[in-house]
Amino acid sequence: MIEYRRILGALARLYEKDFFFIVGWNRSGANWLQCALDSHPNAACRGEGHFTDLLFPLMERAIGNYNRRLGTPGGESGCRGLTSRDLGVLQRTAVGLIMGGWGGSSDIRAVGEKTPEHTAAVERLANIAPGTRIIQVIRDGRDEAAAVWEANLRLGGEDFIKKFPNFTVFAEDFAGNWATATGAARNWGRANGDRYLEVRTEDLTSEPEMNMRRVFSFLGLDGQGDNISRAVEAGRRTPGDDDAGHAGRVGRWRDDFNLEAKAAFSRRAGELLKLLDYES
Repeated sequence: MIEYRRILGALARLYEKDFFFIVGWNRSGANWLQCALDSHPNAACRGEGHFTDLLFPLMERAIGNYNRRLGTPGGESGCRGLTSRDLGVLQRTAVGLIMGGWGGSSDIRAVGEKTPEHTAAVERLANIAPGTRIIQVIRDGRDEAAAVWEANLRLGGEDFIKKFPNFTVFAEDFAGNWATATGAARNWGRANGDRYLEVRTEDLTSEPEMNMRRVFSFLGLDGQGDNISRAVEAGRRTPGDDDAGHAGRVGRWRDDFNLEAKAAFSRRAGELLKLLDYES
């Protein structure tokens, strides 16, 4: 019981901190920003918790199954079961237990997490804690597609090859997912402007110091002294191959896209490419 009360106290203190989440579709360069932010003495940012795409759905199924087995609501057991409000409490508790593992220290003021799949579910993330902030890392979707295709070919998965027999088929499918997820986060950002920041990976590459100042300011973190240079160095040391950690080579898609693949990508995501100034 003493340990339980200690944990509850730690969770209460954790939820007094500023929560933020980094989102960005596959191979966006979000790892770079995660590592850069984690280097700040008053911030902690890790990945990948897969809260919205793995943890929450599993908890929802478990609670739904429990309630069905119990026969609630209005069943004969006399137990009310667990409500959607209860589920929200359990989900926030689970997230707090996970993020508290790296953000519970008293000198940490901002606690963050990064999972690419969160991009399509930022509204659920934003409800985890009051004032939760979202940072979306956006990279030219064609560069992302080229990097993801190459990575999957290296893995040599038969299911992947069966689903996508050539790059054009893959590029069109990827374009739809990229546009949908990126657009969903941007739509949320338009309605919650003070809690949303958009960072282009290409800008992190060309002007890392200036963009890290933007990010630190957005999160209310000190961007003076060595904090900027430390963050940029941590981002540049991000583990992974050419595209897994940082953005990789800007414009690499031109080496992988033939005219057919370019047209296929534009069919699904051409408007978003124009909105983001990746294509005139």
